[in-house]
Amino acid sequence: MNTVTLMGRLGKDPEVTYSKNNVALCKFALATNRFSAGEKKTDWHNIMCFDKTAKIAGEYLKKGNQVCIQGQLTYEQYEQHGETKYVTKVLVNRLHLVGKQENEVQKTSKIDLENIDDDLPF
Repeated sequence: MNTVTLMGRLGKDPEVTYSKNNVALCKFALATNRFSAGEKKTDWHNIMCFDKTAKIAGEYLKKGNQVCIQGQLTYEQYEQHGETKYVTKVLVNRLHLVGKQENEVQKTSKIDLENIDDDLPF
């Protein structure tokens, strides 16, 4: 089973792009905190959502918002300057807005996208 749940804050505003088939893709970085040897450390995660989830994330999420995401891990590799680089990403299945949000629509405290069927382009 490939499932991950993360709760954290956006490091910057999400970026929404569209494919040639008009499928929305939203990317953002999520910061989570952990404690190691009594010291707080921040981990950064590459988050991706598609279609309706991507449109909602792009409309309602802003830098600093707290969110809880559920999804699956995916791994990619690419070449840069003759060196192989590896990237881990989380593909979102569910997205929950957590805490107080600035936008009036977000003050509902949560938007649960559990029942939205995203057609992932892979």
